[in-house]
Amino acid sequence: MGYRSQVASIIYDKKENMDKFKQENADLIKILDDEFNDGSLKYLGSADYDFIYLNGNDWKWYSSYKEVKAWHDLMDLAEKKELAVEFVRIGEEYDDVEVDCRNDYQYYLNVERFIEATF
Repeated sequence: MGYRSQVASIIYDKKENMDKFKQENADLIKILDDEFNDGSLKYLGSADYDFIYLNGNDWKWYSSYKEVKAWHDLMDLAEKKELAVEFVRIGEEYDDVEVDCRNDYQYYLNVERFIEATF
């Protein structure tokens, strides 16, 4: 079983900066593509930015896991290149929320808790 989390994270900047970043880190991105081959890792673009977007539910987000270490390594490299980085992890425990935003981020990821009646 193990402790499960919902995780969302993005790395983004102008297209030319992201293209260069992806080329420079192709080996690490290949590991992520191989590990997150279920559609939870996406490459998206908008008028202003290109994104590397990771999103998943019910994950075991342990720092000893290869894919978790690779993602955190990629976030660290993005920070050094002054790319925007946003990371949110919500654990099973009510107060277990981790938020990490670096550089010139835009608050694309938000955390909300709400009550929903399902009867």
